[in-house]
Amino acid sequence: MRKEVRWKHPKPGWVKMNFDGAARGNPGDSGFGCLIRNESGECKWGMFGALGPLTNNLAEAEAEAMIRGIQLCVSKGEGSKSTDKGITCESGSVTFEETKITDLQREIAEVEGGLVTNISRQGVG
Repeated sequence: MRKEVRWKHPKPGWVKMNFDGAARGNPGDSGFGCLIRNESGECKWGMFGALGPLTNNLAEAEAEAMIRGIQLCVSKGEGSKSTDKGITCESGSVTFEETKITDLQREIAEVEGGLVTNISRQGVG
């Protein structure tokens, strides 16, 4: 059975970051990518890269993708409480290893006011 999935726009004034990370092997070479769009769906920024050897079963690459994407958004002025510019993060996996959750929480806390939301992949579950 095929299920249609549609991209949903972020709140007005916010951006939405779709991201993914993966590792080939356990551990193995890994990489990430993210795409940030505005409320109109226009692509604002994107990035991708290699992460080196990481494990597949702990979602390490996924967590790194989210961290790097948030850093990119913040460097571009997104995620600021003073301007009400938030970041919605969406990925295929939101289950992270406990140690990576600490890194994610620290990264999110560095965004002024913590205007970051994380939602699961649309159309799943």
